[in-house]
Amino acid sequence: MTDVTATPGNTGNTGNSMVFHPRPEAGLAKPWDFPAPDRSSLPNGLSVLGCHRPGQKV
Repeated sequence: MTDVTATPGNTGNTGNSMVFHPRPEAGLAKPWDFPAPDRSSLPNGLSVLGCHRPGQKV
């Protein structure tokens, strides 16, 4: 988030000086593996790999 401070001659809408807040520290990454894919075939013979991801809409 940035705050714009007004300087003489402007109203703050297009201020030239900004006050930057410190960025939060990054946390540790959680280990994650892509789920094993399910293999299926379409009627035309094309192979399809799919992964069931509950809660993920595509």
